[in-house]
Amino acid sequence: MKNDKTVKIWDPIAGSHKHTLHGHGWAVYSLAFSDDGCMLASGSGDKTTRVWDVSSGSLRLILPHDDYILRLQFTEEGRNLISRTPNMTYSWDISVLAASRKVSVEASGTLLSKRSEHNERDSSVMSGVSQGYFFGMGQAHRVVMRKATQKEVCLVGTVQEEYRITGFAFHTGRVVFACTDGSILILDVSRLKRELDGKLNS
Repeated sequence: MKNDKTVKIWDPIAGSHKHTLHGHGWAVYSLAFSDDGCMLASGSGDKTTRVWDVSSGSLRLILPHDDYILRLQFTEEGRNLISRTPNMTYSWDISVLAASRKVSVEASGTLLSKRSEHNERDSSVMSGVSQGYFFGMGQAHRVVMRKATQKEVCLVGTVQEEYRITGFAFHTGRVVFACTDGSILILDVSRLKRELDGKLNS
């Protein structure tokens, strides 16, 4: 669907639909799971980031921005969230969510910092860190992965260009891509994760 304003959460094992998240006023450009998989952040062309409870599909926070959101990343065990627009990088304290699992849109994230920098390059190269692993996709649609503490990347594969990838979420052993035509691609990287752990421990 063109300019779909929703986010859908699926069971990656059963392939069943769990929740449809409504609220964004424009297309969703970026997604990020917290390391424990309990929270999902979505960034949109409506200039907001929304933080959701994955198990219930409930909205927890709405964070305002100056422009559309290119990238999102949870840090510090889900207590902070980094968001990037074309010209700004924001750092949010969202510890109110970590302190209480009570579902409420009344909770608010505290803006820790906001700095001006040109992030437009991120629109052509998507990347993020989850559970200690870096994942990225370059302009040639090459998917790479590495341990977050290491520099050398491993090639996961190449996504066909016609899928027109707009965003991704990296969670446990799978990477989920969102496409402009409404389709979803799922890559299983669990074997590569084990190989990277083996290399690190060898």
